[in-house]
Amino acid sequence: MSKPVVAAAESALVGIVRDFLRARRKLDALAELRSRGELRFADVEGFVGDDERSVLYRLKEHCHALFRTPLAGTAPVRMGELFDLAVGSLFHEAMKLRENVYQQEVYAPRVESLRRSAGDDADSLILEFEKIIGSAGERVIETFDETRALFELTLAPLRRLLVDHRETGHLTRFLVEHRETVSEVFPEGLEDLLVLVHGSLEAAYGAAIHSYLESAHFEKARELIGSAGERCTLPGEFEALAEYASGMVAFLGGDYGASLDHLEAWVSTAAETGDVSPCRERERGYVDLAHGAVARLPKIADSEAEAPLLVRGRALEKSLAKLLADG
Repeated sequence: MSKPVVAAAESALVGIVRDFLRARRKLDALAELRSRGELRFADVEGFVGDDERSVLYRLKEHCHALFRTPLAGTAPVRMGELFDLAVGSLFHEAMKLRENVYQQEVYAPRVESLRRSAGDDADSLILEFEKIIGSAGERVIETFDETRALFELTLAPLRRLLVDHRETGHLTRFLVEHRETVSEVFPEGLEDLLVLVHGSLEAAYGAAIHSYLESAHFEKARELIGSAGERCTLPGEFEALAEYASGMVAFLGGDYGASLDHLEAWVSTAAETGDVSPCRERERGYVDLAHGAVARLPKIADSEAEAPLLVRGRALEKSLAKLLADG
C-alpha cells in the first residue's frame, strides 16, 4: 500500500480502537445504572442506536468501511474481517438490550394504563402484553451478560490487529495516551499489552516516540522519552533524540539560543554513537527538518546582538547539510 493509504488506514484504525474503548466503558456505566435501578432508555441510546450519535453504530460502520474494502490490505484483512464480524454481533446483541429497555420504560406504563381502562374482551391481549414486558426485565440481564461476553471475545482479534499495525507507532501512541482506559478494558493492562504487540516495552515506547517526532509533536516526544525512561531502559539513541526534540520545541518557541544548544548536542551525541544515519529514512527526516529550521535563523534572528547566534547557526547548518549530502 502507498503511504497515503497506509496513513488513512492507521487513522481509521485509531478511531475504531477509540470507539471500542468508549463503547466498553459505556457498557460498564450502563450496568452500574441498572444495578441501582436508574437505567433509562436515553442512556442506552448513546451506547447503541441507528445513527452516528451511538458509539456502537459508529464503531460498526467504521469497521465495515475499513475491513470490507481493499484499504484493509492483504494479510491483516482476515483478522480485520473477523473483528468486523465480532463488532457486528456486538451491535445486534446490544440492539436487543435497547429494545428490552424500551419495552420496560415505554410500553409497561402504557399497558398498565390500558389494563385499568380496557374491557373484559381485551383481558387476554393485556395479559399477553404483561407477559412480554415481564420477561423483558430478564432479557435485559441476559443481553447485558451476552454483550459483555462478546466484548471479551472481541479483544482477541483486536490484539491481533494491533500487532498487524504496530509499525507506524500511531496506534501505540494512542494506547499510551489512554493508559487508564486501556487498562480498564484489557485485563492484562497497558504495559503487558504493549509487550504483546511490540515484543518489549523498549520497542513499544520507541515506536511511539518516533511516531511523535515524525508528526512534529516534539513536546509529546520529549515527555514520553522522560516517562518511558522510568519504566524501561531505552536504547542510547533516545538520549540524543531528547536533545533533538528539545531543540525543535525551543525553536518553535522562539528561544533560538536554547534551540542551538540542544540541536548541537543532538548532532554531537548522535555523531559519536552513529545514531544519526542519513541512510535511514527516519533519521534523515529528522536531519532534514532540523536543517530547514536552522537555515531560517538569518531571516528571524538578524539583529546585531544575535550575530554570535547566527555564526553558530551557520556552522550547524553546514554540519546538517553534510549529513544530508553523505546520504
